[in-house]
Amino acid sequence: MKSRYIVSFAYLLITTATCLGQSSSRDFHATQPTEIVERIRWNGLTLGIPATPLFKPTTNGIFRVSLYLNLVTPSPLDQNQSLCSTLSWHDDSPNLIKFNGACIFTNDSFTTVTPFATAVIFAKAHEAVQLSTQLSGKVDQFTYDVIVVVEELGTHSH
Repeated sequence: MKSRYIVSFAYLLITTATCLGQSSSRDFHATQPTEIVERIRWNGLTLGIPATPLFKPTTNGIFRVSLYLNLVTPSPLDQNQSLCSTLSWHDDSPNLIKFNGACIFTNDSFTTVTPFATAVIFAKAHEAVQLSTQLSGKVDQFTYDVIVVVEELGTHSH
């Protein structure tokens, strides 16, 4: 009976050692501690932002992009309006990836606010990660700030 436990334990050790010794072609290395690679604050904006580069990774990696839209001066509530953000980047696929993040909507009876968004993305080296904002409706008196923090969570080497 004792030998059965020893054989089972030996099998478990060999299996664990074999699994730990294997690596995949997508070998990620955690960045310790998390490194902030970009901080951006744009104040007093009154127009939408066209696709604007936030940063260009030097290596393929996993990044956390945190965004906050601060509504400084809304137009009068009797005007329907919205402010939304879009994050775009390239990963290993041939297509541009887009994430519609933070949005603020107002009309004559309510304001719906989700001014923050966080996206964890895999971004390709030397390809810009971009942010754009879109304003719609009567936004002639609309003023807002954008706050962005980008953190590198890990790198990937081919």
